Amino acid sequence: MKIVKRLGIGVVVFVVALYSLVWLLSPLVVRHVLTDILAPRQLTLSGDSVVRLNPFTSRVSINDLVFKQGDSETYHLTALYLDYSLWRLLTKEVRVDRVTVEGMTLKLEKSGDKFRVAGLSLPAQEGAESEAEIPTSTKPSEGLGFTISAPEIVLMDITFLVVNQGQPHRLHIDNLEIARSLYRGQVFSSSLAFSGQLDGAELAVKTDVSVDQGVKSIELDLSVDNLQPNSVLYLLPDSIKALAAKAKVKLNTSLSLTEDALRVEQASVNITVNDGQFADELLDLGLTELNFSIENLQANMNLQGDISDMATDLQLQLTDLAVDAQGSGDKLLGLNQFNSGVIKLRMEDGVIIAQSPEVVFEKIVLSTVSHEQELPPLFSAEQLRISELEASAQSLQIASIELGASVANVHIAESGELVTLFDTAIFSADQASEETTENKADVVEVVSAPEQPAEHPQQLAIRLGEFKLADPFKILVDDKSHEHRFSKTFELTKAEINNIDTSFPDQQSNYMLEVRDAEYFRSHLSGWVKPFTPKLNLVSEGELREFPLYEVAPYLRDALGFEVERGQLDVDLKATVTEDELNSSAKILLRGASFKGSQKSTDESNLIGQTAIPLNVALDMLKDSKGNIKLKIPIKGDVNDPSFDASHVVGMVIRKVAMAQAKSYLMTMFVPYSEVVSVAMAAGSAALKIRFEDLSYAPEQTLPAEQQNVFLQQLGLLMTDKKNLVVSVCGIATPEDILLAPGATLTPEQYTQAIAVADARAKAIKARLIKDVGVESQRLHLCSPKVDYKKTAVPRVEFKT
Repeated sequence: MKIVKRLGIGVVVFVVALYSLVWLLSPLVVRHVLTDILAPRQLTLSGDSVVRLNPFTSRVSINDLVFKQGDSETYHLTALYLDYSLWRLLTKEVRVDRVTVEGMTLKLEKSGDKFRVAGLSLPAQEGAESEAEIPTSTKPSEGLGFTISAPEIVLMDITFLVVNQGQPHRLHIDNLEIARSLYRGQVFSSSLAFSGQLDGAELAVKTDVSVDQGVKSIELDLSVDNLQPNSVLYLLPDSIKALAAKAKVKLNTSLSLTEDALRVEQASVNITVNDGQFADELLDLGLTELNFSIENLQANMNLQGDISDMATDLQLQLTDLAVDAQGSGDKLLGLNQFNSGVIKLRMEDGVIIAQSPEVVFEKIVLSTVSHEQELPPLFSAEQLRISELEASAQSLQIASIELGASVANVHIAESGELVTLFDTAIFSADQASEETTENKADVVEVVSAPEQPAEHPQQLAIRLGEFKLADPFKILVDDKSHEHRFSKTFELTKAEINNIDTSFPDQQSNYMLEVRDAEYFRSHLSGWVKPFTPKLNLVSEGELREFPLYEVAPYLRDALGFEVERGQLDVDLKATVTEDELNSSAKILLRGASFKGSQKSTDESNLIGQTAIPLNVALDMLKDSKGNIKLKIPIKGDVNDPSFDASHVVGMVIRKVAMAQAKSYLMTMFVPYSEVVSVAMAAGSAALKIRFEDLSYAPEQTLPAEQQNVFLQQLGLLMTDKKNLVVSVCGIATPEDILLAPGATLTPEQYTQAIAVADARAKAIKARLIKDVGVESQRLHLCSPKVDYKKTAVPRVEFKT
């Protein structure tokens, strides 16, 4: 008995002595070991560093552990306490009662392929030798037969100083607590709570993880505040010149993972971005605020990422979005507010469908050009509202689009340039380069790849129930490209189109347009169109009233060849386009029109002999007693013909119709003088000509014959009726007049004889008109006689004005 007692006392004394030695010597042993490890790496251990193992309390403690490289600290641990329980190994349990780490600073550096941790250089990993094998199965293991538990692990005031390619980063852990960690066979559970900062961003994480019978469950709450991406700008492509923002992120999710599927039980995400800025080589984008949220997310997917079921609510809101052209200062887009509404995202039969009751754009501004003179934007709108939107990969359906009060500023400079449009050249170079690259790639592919059947991907079906204006749309035109500046404001009071559907090309889409100005002009156009047939098909009917013609005088001059000084235009239009073929008619009323450079002639004889009568003169002839001109104009043609231009076609048709009606009028006026005067359209043009007919003679004849009396009587009547008419009488001879063959060459003596015959003819006509009709001699002028050498020439007398 005494032996057992002494043996027990001896064991206790031995254990106490051993524990005491471990407690006393452990700092010295650890210092010696660490010194041998650190010395070859030019690192030293601070004299205040203490690492102690206390077997009596089952605690490992570290205090003021500092690694130095010269005078610089590469690692600093203020305190670490690890409480363990060896006796639980007897029950197959590895238990760490508590781990406390407080006040640690660790420096990590990466430069190229080199890594340094706390001043220690780590070998670079090479290829597959350093890659850990990734398990290909999530089948639960059989377990280790031990229970591992760690009720509490706490890290406080931990700092990681990371230098990556010369750029510093800082991760500070205010508090990291891992609690209730337990591993037993196929069961694992743990919870984590973290708070800290990463490059100035506040981070907070709470998560619970559990594994039971192969089913892994994760509950996660993540919060990030004051996240600023400028610290990682150097990692982005060189084309990105600026990236700045202040962001907040909140994430809450519940996940479960089995060996073949991932299920999102519930998830919500809220992202807020303030004072965002992005700039690359082309654009400069600014944003005051962005809010993006995902609520009530539920989803099922396999481990390859294929989604089998999904439903969630999304919403995106933007405030003060601005997109500027880099360098020029032109503002491409301005948007005061955007709200996507609550977008319900769901999956049906493998197709993801998004639905929103309303998408709203507020205060839109497009194309504000930076200019010496302050210019208004090309387009601005108070609101654009999209109602009942549904979108998928196969279709886009919209119940209605409604545009609020809008203004378009069309400013055209003297050069014809639209100066309110930003310089589009900033995109053309890149696009041309991309197209060239793509074309080269296409050529290579065509040469090298075997022929394959052409694939016809399913086209996106677009359906729009209705587009309309909620408020008038003002169009301000300021055109300086003509001699006279054109400045006018039009107001589109109604613009509607409905029943647009790309899936049914033959479906008719009805439309209606109403335009007016600030005074008396108004117009209306309505009909239907098939916008998606291969060739254009439409029907239109409209009217235009009291349009002031003088305001568009420069444009009429281009189309018609003259300007209008005053007058109003009324038009009634009916048009049909069938398979690109236009068939239309317009009734035109020019009320009180006055044309520049022309006036209503009281004597049509003034037009005789003109090479071509101007259109404005012809139009003047068509005025009724009230000074109005009425025209009915047909317009036909292929709208796809490159030569088909609206202004050119209208001008050409008006010219033809006006000239035809003027010809009819003049022919009626000159019926009593039909042997003397002819009215005809010039071949190949719409020019109208009025001329005297020639009086033909027989060879050698100098005096008028009996068959020429009708001509001379009508000429005398014309001279009597038209008191202001002055006529030149010109005798023409031919070689036949001196008994030579037609076209023969004349000697000087023969030429003198022929000239005498021609002169005698003209003098005989003048004498006849003076004697028989009583025409004043001063109204009949004799021309120099001539000889016509052409073989087909006829002896004659010509009359000219």
